[in-house]
Amino acid sequence: MKVEDANTIKTIEESRSMKVVEDANTIKTIGAFLVMVVGLVVIALVVMKIPVSAEGWKPSDVTTIVGSLTTFLGSVVGAFLGVQVGAAGKDKAEAARAKAEDTAKKALAALPPGDAERIARE
Repeated sequence: MKVEDANTIKTIEESRSMKVVEDANTIKTIGAFLVMVVGLVVIALVVMKIPVSAEGWKPSDVTTIVGSLTTFLGSVVGAFLGVQVGAAGKDKAEAARAKAEDTAKKALAALPPGDAERIARE
């Protein structure tokens, strides 16, 4: 296989893998958004079902509702950002690996054919 053919195949594989990564990121983002919306709707439904006395909302009721909202939102946002940071680290590592592989292929291409084949088999 020629070096040009290997580079073409590599470029096609990289573009496919980038498309998969983009699709996965889109799915994660939509999923996180849906979880947040569903959670907020559930909290809103619970708030609507809380019986309100003749005096209106008590401070303890408001504190409970605000605490529920901030706990839920903090947990979901923290988890989502944690996943995003982890994915960014993985993407950087993949890019470094691809660059090292490309450098190795270029170095092999610069060698005489017999030496390059011998090294590639090892």
